Amino acid sequence: MPQNMYPIYYIQVLKQLEKNESTKRELLQKLNLTHNKLYRSLDRLLLDGLVTKEMKDGKEYYKLTEKGKQYLELLKKLVNA
Repeated sequence: MPQNMYPIYYIQVLKQLEKNESTKRELLQKLNLTHNKLYRSLDRLLLDGLVTKEMKDGKEYYKLTEKGKQYLELLKKLVNA
């Protein structure tokens, strides 16, 4: 697991990807984030192994990894503790 907590908008990205895989454009529309915040979030989450990306029909899709799912579950337990 990552050593530090992420900013809230990183968590918003993870929660959206928990629902379904998405493109950057879809994430921008659904989360109402700036390009800078979204790109920074995705770069960090990719580096930490919480999300992955793959090409489909010429578009980059981002989705939650197993590690990302575990991280969200850990957060839910902490919030409910």
